[in-house]
Amino acid sequence: MSEQPTGSTSNVRELQNLIFRECLLSDEAVLDIVAPASLIRASTDVSISDAELSRLTYRAGKARALREFDRCYLTQLIQRTQGNVTKAAQLAGKERRALGRLLKRYHINYIDIAEGAESCVTGSSASHHS
Repeated sequence: MSEQPTGSTSNVRELQNLIFRECLLSDEAVLDIVAPASLIRASTDVSISDAELSRLTYRAGKARALREFDRCYLTQLIQRTQGNVTKAAQLAGKERRALGRLLKRYHINYIDIAEGAESCVTGSSASHHS
């Protein structure tokens, strides 16, 4: 009897196939790979218990989801630009000062992220209130 692949095993296999395909099709020395939506969803899904959900109003739940999205998006953006805030602002379609204010609001240290010290973590512990 064969086992079904677990979520993480199938994600690894999907990523390996993506990299292999891009290597074969690319003429560039450096690959610029966009993660498939299924891998992005798997890494950014926010789980919330039924008990916690029942205590939240719609407005509070929406605000929490937006904070978590902002924090994850900004963290991944800064990782992608290796801490270059100007480049991150350009990619996000934001003014550099506006992006800087968002990074400050969410206590995101772009230097730590560029050095690999911080990653996107979802859940209530990752939310920072200003």
